[in-house]
Amino acid sequence: MKNPSIKPNVILNPKVRQLLNDFAALMKLPVVFFGTDYSEIERGHNSACSAYCSHIQKERFGLDACIALDKAKHAECMEKKQIMFYTCHAGLGEIIAPVKVLDNVVGVIVFGQLRISRKIPPFLQTREERRLYLKRPLFSAEEIKSLQSMLQMLLDYITEKELVNYPQDRRMMSIRQYILHHIGQKISLAEVARASNCSKSTLTHLLLKKGTSFSKLVMEARLGRAEELLVQQPELAQKDIARSCGFNTPFYMSRVFRKLRNTTPGQFRKERLH
Repeated sequence: MKNPSIKPNVILNPKVRQLLNDFAALMKLPVVFFGTDYSEIERGHNSACSAYCSHIQKERFGLDACIALDKAKHAECMEKKQIMFYTCHAGLGEIIAPVKVLDNVVGVIVFGQLRISRKIPPFLQTREERRLYLKRPLFSAEEIKSLQSMLQMLLDYITEKELVNYPQDRRMMSIRQYILHHIGQKISLAEVARASNCSKSTLTHLLLKKGTSFSKLVMEARLGRAEELLVQQPELAQKDIARSCGFNTPFYMSRVFRKLRNTTPGQFRKERLH
């Protein structure tokens, strides 16, 4: 078992290891904590790749195909900042969820290799392949929803108890958090500096070192929040999204989208939902 805090910038409280171990043992499923760069940070006890997945990777689709799919889903999860479920090449279900510190995604927790159907996938041709497949735990659609709810509670606990930390950019993260909490309002450099216990000049120099400016930071936060709402709440009108994200009008939000994203809010929503 690896020690916690083996990756720079991400520190795991020892309790996270225990939580992952308990979850893996209770669900009889592999549970792994990955960093944002797809590096493995912590793994629940006995969370090795199953014999079925190892066989499929070797004899059918190859390890590279599995890694490519997982990386793509990790990136999507971190962008959407919400729990996701997907089916892998082997026909098994995977649940992936973002871990946040001050609303910044610092990693993801994945648990899966769970069977989602009593039917044997047609590509399994040998008796041994079918035997290995049937050994995976079977979960119904309702049970998968329950698993997702349990994982969300686990994540909420980790966040509330600050069991995951990202200390090197703590001030920047607190700045972004303040902006997000006031995203629908007019935000000034002076008030953010005050909330961050520094002067306006100190804040300006800090942002310059990070390769940005105060106005760019605020605008990116507004855009990021708008992108989340466009995808996560498709029933919301663009005028309501614009207002809640601090844009004066939906026309201004559309203009900013065109300038910084080379698309419109409507096109962005359509592409992400289809």
